[in-house]
Amino acid sequence: MQIDWKGKQIGSVDTVFSGLYVWIRCVCPAVSRKICRLYIVDQGKKTLLGVMQPEGGSLRLEKRIPAREYPPGNCFFSLEEPESGFFPVTEEKPFACPEQLPYGRWEVREGIYGIWISRETGQ
Repeated sequence: MQIDWKGKQIGSVDTVFSGLYVWIRCVCPAVSRKICRLYIVDQGKKTLLGVMQPEGGSLRLEKRIPAREYPPGNCFFSLEEPESGFFPVTEEKPFACPEQLPYGRWEVREGIYGIWISRETGQ
């Protein structure tokens, strides 16, 4: 399998079924200097696998997930950068992506607490 990056196929994904788990090993060229997340996409539903880790000139991710969480259909993998913008944080919708914080900051807008996330550091 390959990884989709902005409509292009890059890198490779190996999946190994081992009992109740699936090992997913991904490697691709370092296409961005920003945080990149790897998603598994099945029938339009995206599930975050994790943040790709830089290693030399590549990005890598190795993860073990329960086999019941691996889509049985024709899935693919998508590499994405985080969106920019203001994301409100409420009790009903807590901020669930702390790995974005190095590129973000807490803000209050119109009395609402949230996190401003930039695609570039320092903005």
